[in-house]
Amino acid sequence: MKEQVFLPTVLIIDDDSAVTSYMRKNFHDHTPLGVLVANTLREAIALLDDKELPIDAVIADLSFAASYQDRENQFFDGIDILKYAKTVRPDPDLYV
Repeated sequence: MKEQVFLPTVLIIDDDSAVTSYMRKNFHDHTPLGVLVANTLREAIALLDDKELPIDAVIADLSFAASYQDRENQFFDGIDILKYAKTVRPDPDLYV
């Protein structure tokens, strides 16, 4: 079952689950935004590729531990995933 998503929606990408949990809670507590979370670059790619999910902004950590990278597709850091996001989703605001 897919996570319930509200408009507008922010995608948070960080390999530290404590950071994503904190950010998700703060967005839910202080904004009307929907929140999606990816803890690996591979998860982020899957969410960005799902055209049924509205994604209006992407916030990505700059560096990712090797185990959270997607070496097969040459995604190593937040810059790589934001470049990809811009190719598959040209409208969202992007933040590092």
